[in-house]
Amino acid sequence: MSDCILKIIPNAPMFVPSLQAINSLREIEIDIFSHADGVEHKIYEHIEFIDQGSNFERIICPICSSEISMDWWQDSMDRAYTSMFVCLDIETPCCKKACNLNSLKYEESAGFSKIAIEVLNPKENIKKNEFYLVEKMLGCSLRKIWAYY
Repeated sequence: MSDCILKIIPNAPMFVPSLQAINSLREIEIDIFSHADGVEHKIYEHIEFIDQGSNFERIICPICSSEISMDWWQDSMDRAYTSMFVCLDIETPCCKKACNLNSLKYEESAGFSKIAIEVLNPKENIKKNEFYLVEKMLGCSLRKIWAYY
């Protein structure tokens, strides 16, 4: 059986909310994510690429909107991996501008993080006011990643 997972990560890859903030979120997530099969909090030792599974379509340069080749992206990921994704700095292949791997436009969305909240098989999208509440509780701006496996 296939699974759909809503992954919620901070926009800043190094950011990890306090344990108090995570525990406070756990107290209300039963209401926020009552429409899902479950919720899991993942905290990684190092920054990880949080992928979108088979929802991956392409990568776009955020500066000039050109499509970025998979070969170039994979080479850039290999280089970034040598620093455990601490250094995500790149020069875009299309317009030769400074950027970083986390700022690329992944279609569907993806990103880098040390933490992920994973909502398994949500029956509906998180409401805007609930998403804002989660951002406020964790103390950071967040991004949603819809993954399908």
